[in-house]
Amino acid sequence: MISYVALCAVFLTVIAEEPHCSKYDFEEKILEKLVRMEYQMERMKIEGLERAENMAKTKTEVATALETLDQSVAKIKSKLEEESTAFEQKMTETVGKMMKRVENVAEASTIPKIVFKARLNSHMTVTSGVYIVFPTTLLNEGGAYDSSSGIFTAPVNGTYMFNVIFCVFAGKSLYIDIMVDDTKTAPVVFRNSANNACHSAVTVEVLTVGQRVGIQVLSTRTGNVIYHGSSTRWNTFSGTLLHTH
Repeated sequence: MISYVALCAVFLTVIAEEPHCSKYDFEEKILEKLVRMEYQMERMKIEGLERAENMAKTKTEVATALETLDQSVAKIKSKLEEESTAFEQKMTETVGKMMKRVENVAEASTIPKIVFKARLNSHMTVTSGVYIVFPTTLLNEGGAYDSSSGIFTAPVNGTYMFNVIFCVFAGKSLYIDIMVDDTKTAPVVFRNSANNACHSAVTVEVLTVGQRVGIQVLSTRTGNVIYHGSSTRWNTFSGTLLHTH
């Protein structure tokens, strides 16, 4: 067993402030050292617990911050997706409208120019059942109107508009129709009482290639019925293609 003298010799190097070495002094110092070490250990334990608590708190705060960030990112992503979807829908609608306009323009540019206008050049006595011939051609784009017969023949399938104007002597009446292939489409009576006056009739017809349109007299008074004025009163028959089918 190591003697107290030997132990004192060992601790003399550690406890330099001790002027002498004795059994009681040694035990007292050892006890004091143990107390100090226990105190230090307790402090280190407390500090470790505090650090662990702070780390746990920090971890919780970081987790909360990350969760909040994820929620914010999710909201931003959702909003961006909604805006992107709305933008795509709007662009699709806009492009669709633009394409429709382009198609309309393209269609309009491909519609053949078919239009005519012809007139009478004198007073006229007419007979029931006959077609009125308008001999003076003022316009005939497409060449579909025949000035010798007064008949318009549809060159393409489409929707057409026709207009006729007659000036009738005072006290006379004129019952006519815009005929399509000898079928009544727009019968109208032009009648005057005291003064010469002009009247008009309009019809829109869907025609196929080859169908014929003309003005037929259904009934009338005897003598000159249609009044012609060289500069102010013209009797005309006109028509135009509105669009093709």
